Amino acid sequence: MCPVRPLPSQGWSRERVLDHLHTLKVQPPPWEHGRLFSLLYDAGPEVRAVLREASLLFAAENALNPLAFPSLRRMETEVVAAGWR
Repeated sequence: MCPVRPLPSQGWSRERVLDHLHTLKVQPPPWEHGRLFSLLYDAGPEVRAVLREASLLFAAENALNPLAFPSLRRMETEVVAAGWR
């Protein structure tokens, strides 16, 4: 179980945040080789690059409130509809 830490009284620098995130991602599982059954599907480096760029476009938008973000509501509707075809 991970220890819960209180929020710091002063914010962290960019470097400290990224260093901390890198320590959390110590040993990622070998997902690139198809070894994680049903947990992750890798479509290759080109698709991963598009995924990174697309996620940056919507990183500050909250998908829990699709009424405030109509573009997210539309994407959600299109994905759900695609599953019914």
